[in-house]
Amino acid sequence: MGCSSPEEPAIAGRTRTLPDTQGNATAGREIFFRKASPKCFICHAIGADKEKAGPNLQDVGTRYDRGELLDALLHPSRQIADGFSVQIIETQSQGLVVGVVARETPSLLIRNELGDEIAVSLDQVLSRRTSERSMMPDDLIDSLSDQDLLDLLAFLESLAGEPAR
Repeated sequence: MGCSSPEEPAIAGRTRTLPDTQGNATAGREIFFRKASPKCFICHAIGADKEKAGPNLQDVGTRYDRGELLDALLHPSRQIADGFSVQIIETQSQGLVVGVVARETPSLLIRNELGDEIAVSLDQVLSRRTSERSMMPDDLIDSLSDQDLLDLLAFLESLAGEPAR
């Protein structure tokens, strides 16, 4: 589905050297929204899209440079955005619920990797802990060619606050 189990071990020392060329943002947009891997759109919204399990990327191009974006793609658990830490919640009635807390009211509203919201009654919670792992898998971009990755980076760099859809 594009999102990993938060219990998988980290892949240490991952690097990727890319050619010193520019990507094509239009081609990168197609990669972001395509149904085949890496399926970025499943976990990340852009602009006014429905909130999802990952951060909204509407202005990611103004917040990070190319090196930081590449590092985030290679090492998604290195720096997890505020409010997007994965919670692992064991419940009496629903078993294990894994996702990001969308709201905490009289119950927990957990957003899973598809953006679906699951209500968990606080009186049903047996245990709750925060995972050190991002929901984004470490190997998500491994299937991309260097050109595809350059194009995806160009698209992400182009996101400067304007809705992309």
